[in-house]
Amino acid sequence: MTARLRPEATFPRHPATVRAITAPRPLAADCPSATTIPLPDPGRADRAAINPSIAADPAGGFRMIIRHVNYRYTTDGSYVPLDGSGRIVTDNVLVTLDDDLHITSSQPIDDSRVELPRGLSTVQGFEDMRLFTRNGTWFASATVRDHRPDALAETVLLQLDGPVIASATVLSSPFPGRHEKNWMPIEGNGPHRFLWRCDPPVVATADEVLGTVTTAIAVVDLHEPTGARGGSQVIRIDDRYLAVVHHVHWVVNDAGHTRHYRHRFVLFDNDLALIGASPEFVFEHHGIEFCAGLAPTPEGIVVSYGIGDHSARLMTVDGKDLWRWIALLPSPGV
Repeated sequence: MTARLRPEATFPRHPATVRAITAPRPLAADCPSATTIPLPDPGRADRAAINPSIAADPAGGFRMIIRHVNYRYTTDGSYVPLDGSGRIVTDNVLVTLDDDLHITSSQPIDDSRVELPRGLSTVQGFEDMRLFTRNGTWFASATVRDHRPDALAETVLLQLDGPVIASATVLSSPFPGRHEKNWMPIEGNGPHRFLWRCDPPVVATADEVLGTVTTAIAVVDLHEPTGARGGSQVIRIDDRYLAVVHHVHWVVNDAGHTRHYRHRFVLFDNDLALIGASPEFVFEHHGIEFCAGLAPTPEGIVVSYGIGDHSARLMTVDGKDLWRWIALLPSPGV
């Protein structure tokens, strides 16, 4: 089958701050098969479930990490701890799901074996994990801050043994001293690869023992505006790669400056060159939404995302809807 792709190979540029937004549509408006599945909350008034990361289990079904936090994000941009601790704390749980996305087990992730310094800043825990398998072993990438007194965000590679973190390796930044977040694991075997930057694509290869990182192309100017930031893992579908990325806008309104997240499905070829993208969308509302997981299903795909730093969701989309929307359409007469 011959495919017809969108002609643009880069993302549109967007201003960092806008006074009015042409609101992108909810995903279900363009993909009617989109179905939302709420995920359980932690069952504590001082905790919220956010930013889950789902991945297909090679043995069948799915695994997922759900982030539990002790704060609420307020309209003025503040993070307010709910437990009176004065700290921003993240815990994580490992969840297994069957082929129908029903939860079959849930266990707290045990990080007691991690040898990194801990508790050196007031932002504590492994944030926004992306779950993936490589060479038959489960891993997750995450952001960590509490290993440094200056709370500089760094990306850490975690090896999992069931619900236990067996090892943790801080990955060096291509720009030392820069905050690092949202590296997107690229599905496959062999060395660990991450999509470090989306537009233009910059691939980072990491040594899981030493933490050293090399980039596949020359690193571009960090001050050049970019149209997308990391979101889900980069998963393999046939001979292409699919991911979800996001754009952040600071919107000026009566409440002040508030963050609005827009998303895109993006398609890469076998060499991770950008070849297609969906229009921008929101999952449910205009505000904070954060996608950290993507996995194939027999019918299409499932994405995992957080809403407003207070709720966690799954959303399934039929493959025919998705490819039609990305504009991966059969050529006429085929």
